[in-house]
Amino acid sequence: MYRRLLLAALALAAPLPALAQGHGHAHAAGPNGGKIGELGNTHVEIVARDGELRLYVLDAQDRPASARGANGNAIVQAGGRNQTLRFEPGPGDAYLVARGEFAAKGARVVTSVALPGQPTRQARFALD
Repeated sequence: MYRRLLLAALALAAPLPALAQGHGHAHAAGPNGGKIGELGNTHVEIVARDGELRLYVLDAQDRPASARGANGNAIVQAGGRNQTLRFEPGPGDAYLVARGEFAAKGARVVTSVALPGQPTRQARFALD
């Protein structure tokens, strides 16, 4: 009896690291070299440089999609302070961009983004 209970507990615990990232499966690096997150059925990729965040919209297979009509903001926690940055359209609606004063390495970012025809959703990222 205890053996079955132990096996069941281990089976349930196995997927927890992926769920801790906010979704049920892991992602490789995105097509632009950034980290992938999920906004419902749509994926987003964040690419961060010191002082700039780019948020690329991807389809469920991580292929590029237009960011036209998307809007939102990012809360960046870096260097012991929080900043709220507003996303603006990037050139050719290829991505959203937000700028501020922060070091990208080690930052934590929470994005709140509304895609056309969808409610606002959040994606969380820990930057390397």
